[in-house]
Amino acid sequence: MVLTELTKVNKMNTQPKEHEDVREFAESIGMVVIVKHGNKEFKKGNLDEWHEKATPYTITVKLEGRRMSFSYWTGSAITEEPEIGEALDCLLSDASCGESSFADFCADCGYSTDSIRAREIWQACVRTHVKLMKLLGSHYDRATRAERL
Repeated sequence: MVLTELTKVNKMNTQPKEHEDVREFAESIGMVVIVKHGNKEFKKGNLDEWHEKATPYTITVKLEGRRMSFSYWTGSAITEEPEIGEALDCLLSDASCGESSFADFCADCGYSTDSIRAREIWQACVRTHVKLMKLLGSHYDRATRAERL
């Protein structure tokens, strides 16, 4: 098992820059991201063709005594581990979908409102939104304003 700690900032700068990106935001608030190869879904054997060829990770984000872990996948052509900005950008993308109504989510993402799978994905995004708000606390709004990668 390989663990990589992506960032740990000793001196926190909680004052936002005018045009900070998600990586700069994460570093400025002292966010720590740990990347571990593999995840629970990979072991279950319930993978589609893309996931069979992809690289699975479990990413844990830590901030101010709080933590959140999630599965993260990269395509077979990507050979480097995800970085802090990529991990946070992924969470913010999923969380933003969880802020929408189910009908808006389907319209924005090209799903049918009759799709059971679409509802499951939307519900996962809603859960991510709630968890990310708890993790980031007072930093959440600033995170959503950061430039995306």
